[in-house]
Amino acid sequence: KLITELNATYRTRPIVGGLVSGGEEPGEHFLFMDRQVLHEGAIGVGFLEIGQAPQSFFAAMKNGLIGAAKIFWLTIVGFFGLLKGLFTEGKLLEEIVGPVGIFSVAQRTGEIGIIYLFELIAVISVNLSVVNLLPFPALDGGRFLMILIEKAKGSPISRKTEAAVNTIGFAVLILLMIVITVRDVANL
Repeated sequence: KLITELNATYRTRPIVGGLVSGGEEPGEHFLFMDRQVLHEGAIGVGFLEIGQAPQSFFAAMKNGLIGAAKIFWLTIVGFFGLLKGLFTEGKLLEEIVGPVGIFSVAQRTGEIGIIYLFELIAVISVNLSVVNLLPFPALDGGRFLMILIEKAKGSPISRKTEAAVNTIGFAVLILLMIVITVRDVANL
């Protein structure tokens, strides 16, 4: 409704507006363009400047750490959502992608700008670290769980049992990776 009203009111001249985020002063971030087409206005919205406002080094470090902590937590929640979906509904979440999907997302992100590509790489790194720390066989978190079990039990777990558990965990991870990759290729 707002754009329709702006189009009717400002039919023959451009309108410069601003977006306000976090209490900052609005800037010239977008421009409503109105073109005269057979005496009728045609309106569109284009961004003049996108991105994040400049920050001091320490503010950027603080906000980066807060962002990484949020991504860390969301990765944990997402992983357990993935497991829940697999076991309760027998399907994967649509947002989960493998190497093929990551390449596709990285390619689109790189087209937006190099900073956004770096942010994506950081998100992927945090995701990999969280997943690696989960107490799942064949991952570092699974090994840590085995050590805790050995300490609680007071004796080592037999190498045969540990190898079998890790083999099953590795097989599940490979199967999951194959399923996700096949779905990614089908979605290309």
